[in-house]
Amino acid sequence: MQNSHMPNETLSANDLLLAEQTYLAQVAFQTNEDRSRVSTFYVASVGSLILAITSAQTQLVQSGPIYWGFVILFLALSLSGLLVLLQLVRLRQAWFETVLAMNQIKDYYTQYLPEEALDTAFMWTNASLPAKFKPWSISFLLTLQVAIIGGVTLGAALVFAGSATGISLWPPAILLGLLYMVLQLLLYRRLLR
Repeated sequence: MQNSHMPNETLSANDLLLAEQTYLAQVAFQTNEDRSRVSTFYVASVGSLILAITSAQTQLVQSGPIYWGFVILFLALSLSGLLVLLQLVRLRQAWFETVLAMNQIKDYYTQYLPEEALDTAFMWTNASLPAKFKPWSISFLLTLQVAIIGGVTLGAALVFAGSATGISLWPPAILLGLLYMVLQLLLYRRLLR
């Protein structure tokens, strides 16, 4: 007796594996696209804000409340940069998990079709995958860009706080910005190890 929930056609394991491989390839491609979009959006947002501030600088009345508004704005941008960095971490992890799943399918075919010598056709195996944290990869460079901008925006928040109080805080702002940048990069590395 045939199961009424099963189609009449015979299901092919190869078709299923091919569909899974195609899906995983699309997911890997999409994670790379998303990394680019996430960081580009952040850079464009910060750039637009800085352009707006510099173009309106002559019209702004330099007063404490306006400076405190900039402090809040730049703190928000620094926090937003941290969130973008965390998104970049998750997208790198998702890409890695996708490639592991693709390798599982390749391992299956290699095991069951040994006469085809498929293992020589594949560049990456689970043993030869690039590390999740790979300095100078596109993912790392996008993260570096976000970390630098995050450091600059946090430093700018401190500079504006100094302007609001009449104190020059340039040296501490530079140190704080550099420290924030380094801490973000260390966080990125730690989450991907």
